[in-house]
Amino acid sequence: MKLFTIPNLLTLGNVLMGCLSVAFASSGNLGAAFVCILAAAVFDFADGFAARLLNSYSAIGKQLDSLADMLSFGFAPAFMLFVATGINDDIQFSMVYLPTCDNTVLNIVLLYCPFLLTAFSALRLAKFDVDERQTTSFIGLPTPANALFFGSLALLNAQQMLPFVLNGWCVLGLVVVFSYLLVSEIPMFSLKIKNFSLQKYAVQIAFIAVAAVLCIVWRVQSIPLIILLYIVLSIIVDITHLKKNTL
Repeated sequence: MKLFTIPNLLTLGNVLMGCLSVAFASSGNLGAAFVCILAAAVFDFADGFAARLLNSYSAIGKQLDSLADMLSFGFAPAFMLFVATGINDDIQFSMVYLPTCDNTVLNIVLLYCPFLLTAFSALRLAKFDVDERQTTSFIGLPTPANALFFGSLALLNAQQMLPFVLNGWCVLGLVVVFSYLLVSEIPMFSLKIKNFSLQKYAVQIAFIAVAAVLCIVWRVQSIPLIILLYIVLSIIVDITHLKKNTL
C-alpha cells in the first residue's frame, strides 16, 4: 500500500494550506488566510489532475482528499467568517461567563452560525463520496466554491470593501442558503474540461472566460459574484436541459 504517491503528496499540500489558513485567521490576518484557501484549491485541482494523468487512484487517496477538503473548504472559511463577523459586530464572549441579558442566546447564534457551513460541508463531502452520479458533474454546490465565496466575503468585510455591512443577520441568511445548496439536488456543472470542444463545453468555457475578465477588473471583489454566477448559470443549464428532455 503506497502512501506517498504524487497525488497524495499534493493532497497533503491541501491539508497544510488549510491549517495555515486557520492559523492566519486566528491572528486576524484574513488576507493571508484567504490566500491559503486559494492555494488549497490549486492543490485540490492538482491532486485530481495528477491522479488522472498517472492513473494513480487509491482508497486512501479518496479518503485523504475528503479529509483535506473538510479542513480547507469546510472549517477554514467558516473560521474566517467567524472572525470577520465577530470583529464587525464587536461581540466579545468570555469562555467562563456569559452576561445575562435577553439577547445573549441570539447573539451567540449569530456569532457562531458560520460553523454550520462546516457541518454541511462534512455532509456534502460524505454524500459526494457515495454518490455515483457525480462523476462528470456535481449534485449540489462543491465545497471549494462555497469556501471561495465565504472566504472572500470575510476578507472583503475585514478590509471594508463591501457595499453593505456583513453583520450577524446577513451572515446567518447567507449561511442558511449556502448550507442548503451544499446538500441540495441541484446539478452544478464541473470545470473539468477534457478537450476544447465548444459544442460540449460551451458553458464551461464561457464561464471561465467571464470569470477571468471579472478577476482582472475587480480582483478579489469579483469572487463572490463569480460564485453566484456559477450557481445561477448551473440552475439555468439544468432548467434548459429539463425542457429539452420534455419536448
